[in-house]
Amino acid sequence: MDSQTQIPQKFKKFFWDIEFKNLDIQRHKTFIITRLLNFGDQDCIKWLFSTYSKEEIKDVVKNSRGLLKNLQDFGNYISIWKRMK
Repeated sequence: MDSQTQIPQKFKKFFWDIEFKNLDIQRHKTFIITRLLNFGDQDCIKWLFSTYSKEEIKDVVKNSRGLLKNLQDFGNYISIWKRMK
C-alpha cells in the first residue's frame, strides 16, 4: 500500500460522522475497511481490494466487532471480488 494513497472523495458520504480529511488509510485501516464493507458499494469493494491485501481485509472481517452480522463471511467478499473482475 502506497502511503500517498488517499480515500477517493466520492467515498466521503460513507464517513458522515467523522472528519474525512483526517482519515489515514494505514492508521485507520480497520475503521475504513469496516465502514466500506458495511455501507459501501461495488466501487468501494474494488477500491478496498486494490488498496489493502486480502489478508488485511480478511483479518478485519474476522476480528471487527463493528461489522454487520450479515457481512461476517469473508467468502462472500471473495466471491464478489471474483465476479467483478
